[in-house]
Amino acid sequence: MQNEIFEAANKASEAAYATVKEIAALNVATVETLVEKQFELVNQAVDLSVKQVKLATESKDPQVAIRAQVALVEDAAEQALDNVRDLVAIANKTRVAYDKLLDKNIKEAATKLEAVTKPKVKKAA
Repeated sequence: MQNEIFEAANKASEAAYATVKEIAALNVATVETLVEKQFELVNQAVDLSVKQVKLATESKDPQVAIRAQVALVEDAAEQALDNVRDLVAIANKTRVAYDKLLDKNIKEAATKLEAVTKPKVKKAA
């Protein structure tokens, strides 16, 4: 009886460890993706700043400078919208992965619970 208890505890620990490893892998992948995106955002901000400085130093005609600045802002707004879409996609991908992991673990837990409770129900009957 004591060996069965230790075996059950060992199996539960192994299953919990496997789940923690999956969560850690998912977190690492998400953080890597977000860090890559952050570098991209920083590059975009630097590029925008360089273009603004270039406009300010090279423009002779105020009307031309204003039109160029408006075009620059429109491009930046489009990039910002694309970035938001990318971040939402990253969040959704992570959510789906967590949902799958949760569903898998709930099914495993239900199966284990059923396996543990069925023999006791049969003995009672």
